[in-house]
Amino acid sequence: MTGLLLGAVALAFADASVVALALPELYSEFETTIVAVSWVLTIYALSVAVAGIAGLFLIGRVQMAHLSAAGAALFAIASVAAGAAPNLTVLLIARAIQGVGGAWLLMGSLSTLRSMLSSASAATRAWSLAGTFGAVLGPALGGVVTQVFDWRAVFFVQAPIALGAILVAKVHTEPEPAKIRRPRGAAMADLSLFGVFGALVGALFLSVILLVVVWGYEPLAGAVIVTALPLGTVSARVARARVDQRTLAVAGGFLLCSGLATLAFIPGVEPLWAFAALFMCGTGYGAMTGVLGPISVPDGSGARAATLTSVARHLGLVVGLGLIALILSVDVDTAMDDAPFPATASVLDSTIDTITKVQLALDVVDVVDEASSGEVPDLTDVFERHGSRDDEDVALLQVRVETQVREMFTRAFRAAFAVAAAMALFATVVAYLILALRSNKWGLGPIAIIAILIGLALPSASYASGGNNVGRSTLEDPCTAGADPFPSEGLDAMLQRMVLSGLNGAACELGVGREELVLSLEPSSGVDTVDWNGDTVEEALRSGVRRAIDDADERDTLPGFAATALHWAADRAPVSWFLDRLGVG
Repeated sequence: MTGLLLGAVALAFADASVVALALPELYSEFETTIVAVSWVLTIYALSVAVAGIAGLFLIGRVQMAHLSAAGAALFAIASVAAGAAPNLTVLLIARAIQGVGGAWLLMGSLSTLRSMLSSASAATRAWSLAGTFGAVLGPALGGVVTQVFDWRAVFFVQAPIALGAILVAKVHTEPEPAKIRRPRGAAMADLSLFGVFGALVGALFLSVILLVVVWGYEPLAGAVIVTALPLGTVSARVARARVDQRTLAVAGGFLLCSGLATLAFIPGVEPLWAFAALFMCGTGYGAMTGVLGPISVPDGSGARAATLTSVARHLGLVVGLGLIALILSVDVDTAMDDAPFPATASVLDSTIDTITKVQLALDVVDVVDEASSGEVPDLTDVFERHGSRDDEDVALLQVRVETQVREMFTRAFRAAFAVAAAMALFATVVAYLILALRSNKWGLGPIAIIAILIGLALPSASYASGGNNVGRSTLEDPCTAGADPFPSEGLDAMLQRMVLSGLNGAACELGVGREELVLSLEPSSGVDTVDWNGDTVEEALRSGVRRAIDDADERDTLPGFAATALHWAADRAPVSWFLDRLGVG
């Protein structure tokens, strides 16, 4: 019976994140945006916080067991409604109702636990532990259910657990204890927990979107990686008995901040780096909640303390999700706008034939343009149309372009992870002040110093391993590009050199990049740097031909007299054939 109630408590805390690994399915099924899909998490946390604040007026006026049972019933009904939701609007309404039920369940559950366990202290510890692990276990459990079934099952399986809590609450009742004075620093502990849970959004939301949406992992694989969070939390609990509170809180805060900073500078699609960073986040989270939890909800506390800490934690999630989702949405849209340029550069520099290059570059842009906001475009079909199944060069080019795009999107997460890290740092400072004031000791122990050094070492190593340059592309200036832009031999290589030199010359003459020039040939690309008209076409092509002749002359592959003759012809020849040959005129 105790396990059922603790499971419901853990679920109420976990539900802000349990659906995280199902977000990509929701994202695709409802054809929505990153900001919109983040509301599936935000609306629940916001409802818990608002219902908790309103519920403070119920304490002493209703029996806590009845409130807990009502909350569990509401949670169960809303879980079924969420699982059956036909659209995002209905899902969000159901999630809001779930949040109200979760808030009432959390308010009344501590009093019910006291009637079931040997002491008030044991009840408080069990309640706090369920809440601590529920929050970080949510994504992994939700990912497994999503992989085995689908996202709807994540909600359906919650209903029986909530119904079990109703039975427990009906059987075990305990009067709410007399209002006790919370210890000095309890409100500041809640403030620090606000920061901790705001930072945790980076680990619970951002990392999951990165793993599944950007890196393309299945929910189960993502769940394996995010198990680093609860594993880290367990390690912190083991260390708790051996380290003083001030040291543990400061060390934990720096580790949480460090894990998020590492994710901000992760060196590409690197699951081991992600696991290490999330393990550090879990360790930091476990250390901080292990210290702050007993201050916020001391032994013998009742519904008031449980509600206040629940409100603080969920408000942290709300603020963190609001800030991070907004920043992420803007940066991902920017990445979508920028992705065609390095992709086009890779296509142009590849060894495939010239006409295919231009057509493939424009087709890639079309796929990117058609992708939903924030969605990493799937380039498989476009490359298969151009022969990736049979042509090794095209297949290798596909891998290179897809890697570039994924790394650009990975870089787009940097600012959002930095915001999460800043919230962790805020929580660390507040926790340090609480514990220093309580103990009147301001120094830091050696373990805290070691944790700070580790906290600096991991993101520094990630940065040095290439994290700073992930997703960064530097396009060559066409005016200063070398005379041998295609290092290969044979007739085709000679033609490639001529065409690439010509593109450089035309782009230089028009004052744009080579990639911009190519993309502007396709109106749907959104690149309108070049105003294509008869004069522009003639100016660009004649300049390109002259540049190609000059580069060939510089490479000593064209005699001087021939270069002179070709220059004369280039200045007088018709140009309409070129665009017709490319199929874009």
